[in-house]
Amino acid sequence: MNREIGTGKAPPGITRVDTPKTLGEQRHVHFGNDAALNEDGTWKHGQTELTNKQKEWLEKHGWKLPAE
Repeated sequence: MNREIGTGKAPPGITRVDTPKTLGEQRHVHFGNDAALNEDGTWKHGQTELTNKQKEWLEKHGWKLPAE
């Protein structure tokens, strides 16, 4: 996913994907406004309105979307 972000193939606004560093932490995706979404669809910190392209890209990579 980070490779797609780095080559411009990810939707705008997605800055990186981090892997877990501590027990119980999930993979999470960061957005340009410092929000981060866990793989299970919960917000790690912050919150943002996802675009349709971001939602599609995340679902394609196995992410669950946050409840609205």
